[in-house]
Amino acid sequence: MTWAALAGSDPALRFLGVGLLLLLLLIAVLIRTALTYRAANNRTRAQWFRREAAWEPAVLGVVGGGLADAELHRLVGVADQLYFVDYLLRFARRLQGDERATIERLAAPYLPAIAARFEQRDDEFRARAISTLSSLGLADYGRLVVAALDDRSDLVAMVAARSLARPGVPEYAEEVLRRLGRFQQWRPSFLASMLAQIGLDVAPVLRRTLADSGVEPGVRAIAAEALRELHDPEAADPAAEVLRTSNDRDLVAASLSLLMEVGQQHHLGAVRPLIGSKEPILRARAYAIVARLGGADDVAVIRAAFQDDSPWVVIRVVDTLRAAGALDVLAQLGEAS
Repeated sequence: MTWAALAGSDPALRFLGVGLLLLLLLIAVLIRTALTYRAANNRTRAQWFRREAAWEPAVLGVVGGGLADAELHRLVGVADQLYFVDYLLRFARRLQGDERATIERLAAPYLPAIAARFEQRDDEFRARAISTLSSLGLADYGRLVVAALDDRSDLVAMVAARSLARPGVPEYAEEVLRRLGRFQQWRPSFLASMLAQIGLDVAPVLRRTLADSGVEPGVRAIAAEALRELHDPEAADPAAEVLRTSNDRDLVAASLSLLMEVGQQHHLGAVRPLIGSKEPILRARAYAIVARLGGADDVAVIRAAFQDDSPWVVIRVVDTLRAAGALDVLAQLGEAS
C-alpha cells in the first residue's frame, strides 16, 4: 500500500502507519547514538592505551634506577594527571619496599590536586580519593584520611577505616576504634578481621579497648574478636575481667571465644559461673573452655553438659574434647550417660 493510499484509508490504519514510521525513526536514532558512543569510547580507550604504552617503559625505567623522575613527568599532560595517578596506583598494589616507595614518590606531585578537590565532589569520588591518598601518600595526607572517618557519607568513612587499618600503620588504630560505632551495618566479624590485619602491633590498643568499661560493648566485642584472631596471650586477663563485670551477651560471648584460644587454667574461676547462664551460647562456650583447660576435678562439670537442654552445648563440648585428644574422657562420659 502506498502512502497516498494510506492517507485515504481508515483513520486507525493511518494512525498505525504513522506510529510505525515514528518507531522506525526512533530505532534509527538509538542505533546511531549507540554507534556514536561506542566509537567515542573506542577512541578514548585507544588514546589511553597509547598513553599507557608511553608511560610503562618510563615508569619501569625510574623504578629500575635508569631514568630520572623528570623524564617521566614530561610524558604526563595536565589533562592526564588524575588518570596517571590511577595508573600508578595499579603499579603500587603489586610492589613493596623501595619499589613501592618510588611509585609513591612519582605520584606525590599529583596528589595535591586530588586532595584539593576532595570536598567538591560526590561520595564516590571522595571515597576513591581517600583510597588513593592513603595508598600513595598516607604520610602526607594522614590527617585528611583520619578526618574522613567522620565524613557525612558512610561509604567514605568506611573506605577511610579500611585504608587506615592495614599493616605498618598501627598508630591509626585508635582513631578507627573510636568510630567503629558508626559502622553497625557491617558484620562485626568483618570489622574484627579488618583490625586484626594490622598485625600484632595493634594488640595493645585492642586490649585497652576491651578493658575500658566506658567503651560501648559492641566495640569491645569487636576488639575481643580481633584479639582472638591475633591469638594474643596478653588479652586473656582483660577477657576474664569482662566475664566478671559485664552482662552484655555479645561482649561476654566474644570474651569467652578469646579465652578459648588464649586462656589458662587460672582463668577458669571467671569462666565457671557462666555454666549456669540462661544463654545457650554462653553455656556452650563456658563448658568448652572448662573441657579444654580443666582437670580431673572438672569431669563432673563436663558430665553435666551432656544433660543440657541445648544440643549445641553437647556438640560444642564433644568437639572440644575431640580436638584436645581427650578420647578417654569422652568414652568415660559416654558410658556414664
